[in-house]
Amino acid sequence: MKSLLLTTALVLIALVSLSKADRRCYNCTGDCVSEDLCDGSCMTITHELGDEPEVRSCLNETKPDGCVTKVMNDQNYKVCYCNTHRCNSSNLPLRFCLLLLLVLLLCFPK
Repeated sequence: MKSLLLTTALVLIALVSLSKADRRCYNCTGDCVSEDLCDGSCMTITHELGDEPEVRSCLNETKPDGCVTKVMNDQNYKVCYCNTHRCNSSNLPLRFCLLLLLVLLLCFPK
């Protein structure tokens, strides 16, 4: 039980530290390798039809986590905001699954 509490505390501390200090957001169009420091929210813009590459960038203001639909040039786009380190990556679900797997392995060793 003690190791479970310690592991949970360490994971929470890591997540909080990633969400505040030196937040980095991907800043690119299409496949991302470029990232910048960001004082606001990270953002991803996706065309409704999926026929344009995703655009990832940083805002100077902080928006709540989540997605909204915006119309630009008579086209619908999904704009998503997030507020953790490198959260505007396209492989975010994979990272979350890996983190969950790591926590489970630490909490329930053989």
